Amino acid sequence: FGSRRGAHFLDDFGLGFAFHMDARLAEETGNVDPLAVHPTRVLELFAGVGGMRLALSYAGLEVQSVAVEVSTSALRVYSHNFGTKDLVSRDLRCLSTAWFEKQRCPIWTMSPPCQPYTRQGKGQDVKDVRASPLLHILDVLREIPTPPEAIVLENVQNFERSESCAQLLDVLGARGYSWRSFLLSPQQFGFPNARRRFYLVAKRECWTFRSVPETPAKDSRDVCGSWWSLPCSRVRTSTVENQQWPDECTVSSETRAECSSCGQSAPLVMDEQACGCAYQVCPIGDFLQLSADGEKVHEWMIPETTMRKESARCLDVVHAACCHSECFTKAYGRYIDGTGSVYRMSRRVAQPSVDAGEYTMQDYFGFVRYFCPSEEARLLGFKLEPCKGVCLPRCGHEVAAGEVCRCSTFSLPE
Repeated sequence: FGSRRGAHFLDDFGLGFAFHMDARLAEETGNVDPLAVHPTRVLELFAGVGGMRLALSYAGLEVQSVAVEVSTSALRVYSHNFGTKDLVSRDLRCLSTAWFEKQRCPIWTMSPPCQPYTRQGKGQDVKDVRASPLLHILDVLREIPTPPEAIVLENVQNFERSESCAQLLDVLGARGYSWRSFLLSPQQFGFPNARRRFYLVAKRECWTFRSVPETPAKDSRDVCGSWWSLPCSRVRTSTVENQQWPDECTVSSETRAECSSCGQSAPLVMDEQACGCAYQVCPIGDFLQLSADGEKVHEWMIPETTMRKESARCLDVVHAACCHSECFTKAYGRYIDGTGSVYRMSRRVAQPSVDAGEYTMQDYFGFVRYFCPSEEARLLGFKLEPCKGVCLPRCGHEVAAGEVCRCSTFSLPE
């Protein structure tokens, strides 16, 4: 959704790219196996740990990436999974238009820094120095002789109201692109995690959006209108002409109800039988790695010193049967409020100390722990092992019951 972004919407709704006979084009022409084609060159800007690359592979593309990233932590994870070939550890602002032209990549993906646009930030937008790499890319797009055939951009909700977004759309229009934008959360694709993000897919005008109609801005503050949901399986084959897309079988992630497991107010989960939804949300328990009986569980216990703080009442505590969790941030484990959910185990693995005295969250100590990195990765859509039967994230491959999916898997370095 990397970037941790669902490839499901790339393939299911006409957003799969029409280069080198991708999955959808091959299906329409009936003469090429989409998995037996030449690799598609992708330029990953702000590559992170490789989430965009994985998303494209889940959509059925064989990807050959040129990845640009400066974070040493991200580079360590990326190289662990994909190697160091064509991995560029340089500031984007130092890369010339000629360098971009030389790469000859028909797809560009990017997840620019979000700090200039976050609702909790200063809202400096284009005046924020962290917006300058994106603005440099826009300059490159204005000048490059051979622009990419498609661009995929991800950022936080609120980017769609920014001057940066307005400048991006101006450049796309001038270079002959059409685009669609979305505000989507992993919960809409089967993952019990709330992380709504802005996604924009732009394609050269020769590649049409067959199944996604344009959406006018619904708010005067929006630079561009965005779809807030995607259709479920019953309306997946709807066309633009009959205008069934996507209102018949969608649930807004804004709709909330009481969770039957923990009693908290949480986004409503559509009943699969009533909707025939291909993206039924799975419970937290499906993504766990550590058991209460395991040795490593103590490494992720929330310390009693933290539990004794009054602010510990702000912890978002979820259970195995819950179908919701809060967005994880880089401050997870260091700060309490708004940094991500914690998990309540079925049994207590530690007792409060005698000299700690009474405190508000005393009954929770020994029961609650942080999600470990591999669990966070699973909740964010990374496949850490091959899928059998039900493939999540859903991908462009057909997986029969008991068979192993051919999707790329992901691992975290020790």
